[in-house]
Amino acid sequence: MVRVADPSTGEVGLSEAPSSIIIDGNNIDLSSYASKVGDNHYIYDSVEVDGPFRVTVEADNSNVYVNSTPSADVLFNAIPSHKIIRVIVQDGKKEPLVYLFNLVEKTSENEPYDTLILDPTSNGTVNDNGQGTPYTYLFDSHMSGMELPTPVHRKPSSNFFGGWYSGDQLMTSFPEVSGGATYTYTAKWLTKNEYLAKQVDDLIEAIGEVTLDSGPAIAEARNAYDALSSGAKKKVTKLAVLEAAEATYAALVNQNAADLVSAAIDSIGEVTISSESAIQAAREAYEALTEEQKALVTNLSTLEAAENAYSTLKADWDKAHAVDSLIDAIGDIDGITLESGASIKAARDAYEALTDAQKVYVEKLSVLVNAETKYAELDAAAEQAKRDTAVARGVDQQIEAIGDVTLDSKSAIDAARAAYEALTEAQKAYVKSLMFLKLLNRNMQS
Repeated sequence: MVRVADPSTGEVGLSEAPSSIIIDGNNIDLSSYASKVGDNHYIYDSVEVDGPFRVTVEADNSNVYVNSTPSADVLFNAIPSHKIIRVIVQDGKKEPLVYLFNLVEKTSENEPYDTLILDPTSNGTVNDNGQGTPYTYLFDSHMSGMELPTPVHRKPSSNFFGGWYSGDQLMTSFPEVSGGATYTYTAKWLTKNEYLAKQVDDLIEAIGEVTLDSGPAIAEARNAYDALSSGAKKKVTKLAVLEAAEATYAALVNQNAADLVSAAIDSIGEVTISSESAIQAAREAYEALTEEQKALVTNLSTLEAAENAYSTLKADWDKAHAVDSLIDAIGDIDGITLESGASIKAARDAYEALTDAQKVYVEKLSVLVNAETKYAELDAAAEQAKRDTAVARGVDQQIEAIGDVTLDSKSAIDAARAAYEALTEAQKAYVKSLMFLKLLNRNMQS
């Protein structure tokens, strides 16, 4: 809290000016203020800062506030939104001194501070007096293509090495030896924001031609860009390239997803009763696409036609399968009896009720036909047995009509015998009075 001067204490007067105020490494000339308000407010314009910066105030035995923070050493991660640094220095209860610094982001040009001379005829010594004097390197043919050395001088110390340049061309390796020609390269130094931006530009450039494998490289470049401060982002020169790469990659991903679904649809082929899993897989793959990807699928109508065809086919197959179940209910061929007629008829009626298209899917028609044949044989045999029984019954009645044997019974007995002998073997088996006939015959002979 800043104290207000109290005349009654005898401590009237201005506080002593600080020895120095250093902002982002720059020692501010406190006498070069832009304007002054009263005796104790000083305003400074266009104080440059770059990214995170520190404010340090040297003021012995004084209370120091930097933007309301009671400290003589304050670190700022970025320029405050109001772009002002306010420093208050107060000795006890004396009138405080107030310094207002209007901040601007540093926009200094890249300045060359070091020079590299490549001389194939040099004695190999390095000429450097620590003041940016050019380096002189001896090099020969075996060094061609090798990476150039990194300079050791940075002026100011907050700058970063941005590469060796021959004019506007970036040089990264030793050149070919060409006679005694020498090469002079200039180091380009970058501010922190420029350096960070260049790293992002390098990541963007490394993306190269965009393919389906470019996702990680694009994501790395995007994440690096998003992590920059607003000031550093302004220094990125290839943001448009990154955005174009992202758009191209998104289009490739969308087209690839659509192509995979189109291939799945094409693989369905002719629709059969076994096509259900392929059709379902293609439909699920299509529904998993985004709307943008769905628009790229060119054979959706093929999938829909396959679904309709399968739906019709499945309905026909279900009806045919129901007939197969009725045929199964008839039982084994060896177990068919005259009691099987109802189940055989039910299966046959169901089969005949099918359309021709549905009948194609009945798998057990031959079993039904065999059952019908076996049943017909049993039924025919039963009818024949009825007829044979009736004929045999007539012979039985003829024998029974002979009655008691007398001398007049011969003709009746002979007639009964003749009738019996006229029967088939199957009919004879049903004659019940044969033994009686034989007895009558013996009695007649007696």
